[in-house]
Amino acid sequence: MAVRLIFKNQIRFCLLFCLTLLFFVSCQDSEPSLLAVEHTLTFDYASLSSSPKMRLGVCCSPSSEVQRLEVLRLIHQETGLEWNCSEVEVFKGEKNRNWAGYTNFIPAYNESFPQGFYSIYYEDSAGRSCEGEFKIEYPEEFSAKSCQELPLQITNNADEYIVLYNNDDILIYYGKFKDEWGNGRGILEEYPDAAKTRRCYISGDLVFMMPEEPVAK
Repeated sequence: MAVRLIFKNQIRFCLLFCLTLLFFVSCQDSEPSLLAVEHTLTFDYASLSSSPKMRLGVCCSPSSEVQRLEVLRLIHQETGLEWNCSEVEVFKGEKNRNWAGYTNFIPAYNESFPQGFYSIYYEDSAGRSCEGEFKIEYPEEFSAKSCQELPLQITNNADEYIVLYNNDDILIYYGKFKDEWGNGRGILEEYPDAAKTRRCYISGDLVFMMPEEPVAK
């Protein structure tokens, strides 16, 4: 009887161990999901008279380890146009949340991004995927007209920032224009390597990069 009791206890222990291990593995290897999806649509003006080049930035916050991300895929739901990216950047945002994304999706045929809903597919190294959604909206004229044709539309209800670059096109400052800079000549006192500047207007999901200008001396 004693041997039989010991044998039964061993079976119960093995069963409990296997169930615990199975639960642990399933939790570690759970299906990913997207906790949040953010996007920005940038209108980049090379000159005052040229129409902008457009680029789309999309990032997502997955529930699984972001280092396992393999591919981000975008599909415009109405047309079926598709973008794939495997060169995904990983970073931490607010509340130490992991994010993964890409900032340089360009429109098909160098035209403009179609408006409407987009599906975003997140695929990890195990071949598992999950899906999110976002919507692009903007006045159609923004994609065709120059910034000098749309000054009020661009600046209306937008936050203005300034971007500074050195001669090697390396960004050295991004933020608000400082009062102590006066007419712009004060920039070089704080950033002596600054060579070029661009004004940037942000309105919701839309970003407008004005043409490059030399820093005032």
